[in-house]
Amino acid sequence: MKEVIGRIEEQLILGQALQSNEAELIAIFGRRRVGKTYLIRKSFQKHIIFEISGVHNATLKDQLINFSNTLAERMQLPIPPAIPSNWTQAFQMLKNYAEPLLKKNKCVIFLDEFPWLSSAKSGFLPAFEFFWNSWGTKQNKTTWFLPFVDQQHHG
Repeated sequence: MKEVIGRIEEQLILGQALQSNEAELIAIFGRRRVGKTYLIRKSFQKHIIFEISGVHNATLKDQLINFSNTLAERMQLPIPPAIPSNWTQAFQMLKNYAEPLLKKNKCVIFLDEFPWLSSAKSGFLPAFEFFWNSWGTKQNKTTWFLPFVDQQHHG
């Protein structure tokens, strides 16, 4: 975390989350362009096993294509896996990828631009809720980050 200037309190909180013996789900709120993503990337660059960024006004299909492509990059696959047809399938793919890694080290899963991933009628929130409650909470070696933009301050 040497490259982050200031943010001492935030760095302490993030460090505690990484050291925790429980699964951690952390939502970070703030205005646009204040360094939420930068802070997480710099703080956990060695621990992030999966990072996806939602795309503003993208279709569900496009978000799922991005998910599949991102997973392929992380898995170092020459060809992306099949595009999931919904978020429930996408989270199952993430689970299958993450489980062997979690046996070795504490891992961070970073869902950036969370509101754009969870757009209306995408099915993201119910799928994430099920995934988190049925699997994520049991993974004591994971920390999840969900940055949000403060909608009251449009930056």
